[in-house]
Amino acid sequence: MARSMTADAVRLRMFLATALVLILLAGVAAAIFGLRYLHQYAISVNDTIARAATSSGGISDTQQQVAEYEKYSDVAALAQQIVAQSAGYSYQNDAYSDLLGIANRAGVKIQQYSFTSASSTSSGTASAAPSASGVGTTDVTLTLSNPVNYKNFLNFLHYIEQNLTKMQVKSVSLSAANGGDASVVTTGTITVEVYTQ
Repeated sequence: MARSMTADAVRLRMFLATALVLILLAGVAAAIFGLRYLHQYAISVNDTIARAATSSGGISDTQQQVAEYEKYSDVAALAQQIVAQSAGYSYQNDAYSDLLGIANRAGVKIQQYSFTSASSTSSGTASAAPSASGVGTTDVTLTLSNPVNYKNFLNFLHYIEQNLTKMQVKSVSLSAANGGDASVVTTGTITVEVYTQ
């Protein structure tokens, strides 16, 4: 009887040892499987974070570009005003309106004005045909009401040169006024070059 108990005890120990080894192997297998799963999950999370950072960077870049565009949109609008649009001769209205405003600001009065044809030659007419860049010039000839205050006349020329929109003084005719007053002059024709596109 003692032998059978010993044999039973040995079998029980072997069973328990085998069960313990199997449980240990199952734990190791579960740990390995869990680590692989966590590793794959970590890779997935890192990819998601990287994509989010890239997307965020792209959004940030786009927002920055929009901000830059909005910041300089007024410059684009001003650049459009530098050259008059020659379609339908609307530049004549724009140029005359600008010159009239400049004359009023300077305290002089435009008596007459005329535009030369853009297709004319350079003998007192348009100075150039449209260039390769699409910008050409047309002349406007002005006559002021005389006599003119000399300082006002200089301001008129200065304002034309400083005007943002599409023009510069090309030639001026000037003489002393009758009566010897140095503050007053008599002007002849003034030619202003208007840039057109």
